[in-house]
Amino acid sequence: MNLKKLLAAAAVILITATAAAEKPNVIIFYLDDYDFDDMAEGYDLEHYPSKQLATGGEFQIVVTPNIDELARRSLIFDYFHITSPVCTPSRYSLLTGQYASTAYNLDNNFEPGQRVHNITWNTHIKSGQYSLAKMFKSAGYATGVFGKLHSEDGLEKLRAIQRKYQNETELSPEAWAEISSEHKKLTDQMEDEYSWDRADRIYPDNAGSNYRPKQLKVFNVDWVTEGALNFIEENKNEPFFLYFPVNLPHSGPGSRGGAAHRLSEHGRLATSAGMLDKAPGVIPDVSILHEQIKKAGGNIETSDGLTLIDAMVGLLNQKLRETNNFENTVFVFLSDHQAFAKNTPHASPRVPCMIRWPDKIKKQRRSGALCANIDLLPTLAEVAGAEIPEDVLLNGKSFMPLLLGKKKFKGHESILIEINYARAMVKGDYKYIEYFAPDELSDEVAAKATYKDKDGNETRIGWFGKRYYADKYFKNYFDRTQLYKTAKDPLDEINLVNNPEYKAVVEEMRKELTAEIEVLKKQQLLKKL
Repeated sequence: MNLKKLLAAAAVILITATAAAEKPNVIIFYLDDYDFDDMAEGYDLEHYPSKQLATGGEFQIVVTPNIDELARRSLIFDYFHITSPVCTPSRYSLLTGQYASTAYNLDNNFEPGQRVHNITWNTHIKSGQYSLAKMFKSAGYATGVFGKLHSEDGLEKLRAIQRKYQNETELSPEAWAEISSEHKKLTDQMEDEYSWDRADRIYPDNAGSNYRPKQLKVFNVDWVTEGALNFIEENKNEPFFLYFPVNLPHSGPGSRGGAAHRLSEHGRLATSAGMLDKAPGVIPDVSILHEQIKKAGGNIETSDGLTLIDAMVGLLNQKLRETNNFENTVFVFLSDHQAFAKNTPHASPRVPCMIRWPDKIKKQRRSGALCANIDLLPTLAEVAGAEIPEDVLLNGKSFMPLLLGKKKFKGHESILIEINYARAMVKGDYKYIEYFAPDELSDEVAAKATYKDKDGNETRIGWFGKRYYADKYFKNYFDRTQLYKTAKDPLDEINLVNNPEYKAVVEEMRKELTAEIEVLKKQQLLKKL
């Protein structure tokens, strides 16, 4: 090769390397049931909806030094919403940038009186559907997912194999082999059909699900964290997208323990793919976490799960610094919904959200813009320099101006919340809620009908089977229509829907809400073609 050709080749390599270096890496750390009162810094807990605020209880001491530091260096969102506050549809909307009611697999055979899809754990991302992974892949990124899925097609096959052995205390070598084989098939499917380069350390849904064999009922934080760290190391010289949906804390609000179980010998060896021969050992011993909590005067039993999450954040930060990627990585810290009142349109949709990007965000900033999980795909497409295909219809809106320091950006004019038969619209100072349930259920709720729960107690029928004690904390839960002033009433205590002073507001928001419902029905029908 002559000198001219050699120099030309070197120039191409240099340009390619420079272009790759200029593309920011992206990590989405997606927490499970993480509430405002799980935060030690970043939010004034007296002004955000939480169980402790609702009950007048004392906020517990939370020991999370890495997350505290993250808050001090991030853009903090005060009005970030999850458009469907339960695991599956929350992930659907995050990954696709679309409202959950547009999922192709939803049943359109409505019962009498029913006007909307019943949004629960039933919204599937179709094989090949445009998603965050597909978008990043098109922009030249390496893509990896480690943790809990819960929304893709094909998960039921692994569930079925695990359900086959759910009553066995000890699994035979044959059982382990069958589980491992099916997990490998799921991994291959995620890599072949969902645009993930790495998807080998995944769970189809909650690690503690009832159908799982006893030996597998643990989310192995050691295993998935090692996978995430290895992924960063392997792709340190090229842009990468790491989606890290952890199955933590995933417990009742105010009860955030469980680290000892997850970091036990068994907890470090059991995985959704089978038993490991040796524990990864990347997460510190639980005694170290407990010592941190003791020194701060915290309660180990109710908070060590939060300190465990903090240790994971610390390890990610350490790896980013070791690989010289800290400054050029967009780190999204976000909850999939609050545990408090989840599966309802009340407190659960509004969540903690922080984004760190050292290259662009030099110190803590705050925004009151109305944003949601559906906005991450279009926003991160701008970050990555990706072109979204014209035939991809998104419901989200890019908030890139906020990341670049443009404080006047207000986000959406309104956001839709979809959960079971409830639809809510958040707009300006108001939140309007309406239930579009089948006539039979609506009549039962209006008549205050009851049923006997699993303990034999008479329990009032609600708008959906699992309401997670929402009626205990929200006295207007059973009202079919509701209107609240969100800034002054974060706990939805004063229903203004029948107040004549707000008649025009109710009429305007209901009109906009019902129109949006019809638009989304048409979008969903297009996916069935």
